[in-house]
This record gives sequence, structure tokens and C-alpha cells, in this order.
Amino acid sequence: MIRTHTMPLKCLSPNGQEYAFRHTGESWTELKAAKAAKNHLRMSCCGAQVVLKRSNRGTPFFAHARRGPCTTAPESAEHLLAKDIIARSAEALGWTAMTEESGTSPSGKGWIADVLCRTPRLKSSIAFEVQWSSQNAEETEARQATYRESRVRGLWLMRQPVIPISHLTPAFQLRVDSKEETPIVRLPSSGYTEIMINRNTATEPRNWSQSIPLDEFVRGALTKRLKFAPALNATVPIRVHAAEATCWKCSKQTTRLLHVEFAVDEVFPSHGNHRINRDDIETAAPQGETWLAKYLPNELLASVGIGAIKRRYSRTVRSSYLSNGCVHCGALQGAFIEHEIASEANPVLTSHAVIEPWVANTVSGARFVNRWWFDRDQVA
Repeated sequence: MIRTHTMPLKCLSPNGQEYAFRHTGESWTELKAAKAAKNHLRMSCCGAQVVLKRSNRGTPFFAHARRGPCTTAPESAEHLLAKDIIARSAEALGWTAMTEESGTSPSGKGWIADVLCRTPRLKSSIAFEVQWSSQNAEETEARQATYRESRVRGLWLMRQPVIPISHLTPAFQLRVDSKEETPIVRLPSSGYTEIMINRNTATEPRNWSQSIPLDEFVRGALTKRLKFAPALNATVPIRVHAAEATCWKCSKQTTRLLHVEFAVDEVFPSHGNHRINRDDIETAAPQGETWLAKYLPNELLASVGIGAIKRRYSRTVRSSYLSNGCVHCGALQGAFIEHEIASEANPVLTSHAVIEPWVANTVSGARFVNRWWFDRDQVA
């Protein structure tokens, strides 16, 4: 469905499109005077005469001098402000921004982008959609598919707390809470779960990993600072957490590996850390065991008092499994008591390792890595 707006940032002049966001305070005043003298501006939606206004947030825009029969849809001052910031930020980088820009896909589906940004140098088109009213995932995906068919990359900024998360459909929450507040873009955290988000949980910090001012976010999105799954296959610091226990066979103290922590925040700030335990490595066999042998070989573990971790046969469970061994006698240390000493675990070894796909899959839906991250340190 094609949408038009009652508070547009563009209108028509004899010389083509006239954009409100390209005006400063002084040039906006000059345009008002020129319009009064020439009456040369018309609304893009219906050709009606134009009046130049400012919203209650100070955003310049064009409006119908008389409403008449035009059936364009309403638009909030917050929506208008977001479009203005997006367009100005894009043009400050040398991109061409066009608001309320329309197009048609090869299959005949029409679209209107809130802000369409283009650059001849990269031959790219990015549509920023400020979705101020609620929209379900199916509608968002359908509209994104129309953009994709038109060879336009769509990026969604949504007021609603429930947003889709995928590589094909970049979507983020946009917050404009008060008159003085700069619009903020929030990126979901690894703990964000759509079915758990409601009015009561939407503001909980644990659901959001980063909060970026809208102008900075736009500049970053246009300069490849917005990245999907940056941690996948990246090398990050790891910390081995272990606890001491008495070997049942030789009665000596041995140290057991309980879990490995991936300190992802040290490489990707605000991304969040992740941990895997011995069971996760066991479940991911053979990839898990290959990873363990490569990054945490038994010789390295022995240097901090951890016995060899390998497959051993257990008479108790009547099968073999990846187990801790005694650093002194090598006897299997049963997994059944590990929960009893878990609270005593401390980091005993620091190293580096790659977050392979199997590590990501230890989290439901691989949300730990399959999410968006904004690089605030990269030089644009």
C-alpha cells in the first residue's frame, strides 16, 4: 500500500522538488518570502497550494494551504523530526536524500520511502522507514521484500517495542520521549525475545544492548558501522572458570573445568559476553572437541591444575562422555557433582579463541551472534 503524508518535507516548484530539510533558518525565511511573492509551490500529493510551517518540535515542513479533498494520511511531529534528522545526516555525508520518495517494483508493487538515500559513487539506495504506527512482522517483511525486489535496501526504525531481527530486515527501536530529547535508536540485546516483550518489559535495560543518537546512527549505517553478527568467527578473549574438588580415586585435590566465558564485550563493546560449559562442548561433538583441543589443549589446562578433558567410559551411566579427569591420576571425575561446586568456580586461565558457529548455536536461535551491532569506535 502506498502512503502519503500531511506533513511532508517536500513539495513541488517550477524547478523540481523543493525539500524543507535543505533549508536553514535564514533560507527558510527567504523561501517563505519567495512563496508569498510568486505563489510557486504546490503539494506533491495533490497539487494544492502550500503553506510553510514548523512543527511543535521546530521542524520545517510544507502543508496544504487549504485541505480540500486530499486524502493523505496523518503524520506526527516526532515522525517528521526523525525524517528531518535522517535526511540532514545523510546529506552531510555526501549522499542525496529524498523524502517521501516513491517507486514501483518490477512486479508492479508501489512503495514510498520516508527517506531514500542514494550515492552515485557506491550506486547504492537505502530507504529509511520511520514506522510510527504499529506494524506486524508479516507486513514489515512484505514491505521489505518489495524494497528488495526494487534493489533498495530497507532499514526500519520502529516506535513499537516488538521488532523483527534478521539480516534481511534491519529493524531497530526509535525512541522520541520528550520535547527536549534527541531521538535515540536502540539495538536489541542477545536476551531480547519478541514474545517476551510487552509494555512492562520494553524498558528493561537487559533487552537492549546499545542506544545511539539518531544522527550518529544514520551516519554509521551509511558508512558500514552497522554490522550483523560481527562476533561470528571472530577471535575474542576467553576465560576458563574452574573449581577444586577431591578426586574419588586418589583423594588428592584436582581442578575441574566448569565453563568457558567468551569476553566478547572486550572486542565488541555492549555486545554482551557468553559462556559454554562442558555439556555444550559435548553436545557439539565433534566440532566442540576439535575446538577444545585447538584452543584449550590438555597441556595448557594442566598448567593451572586442570586434568585432561577427554572421553572416558563411566560405569555409573554405562557410556562414554567428555569428562574432567584428575590431574594426578587421570581418573574420570563424575559430572553429577559439578552443580554442587559451580558456585565456587573462579577464572583460572585466560586465552583467546574463535567463536565458531557451534558456539553460537549453544544459545537458542543463535541470538548471541545473529544480531545487529553498531561500531561506535570505527572512524567514518
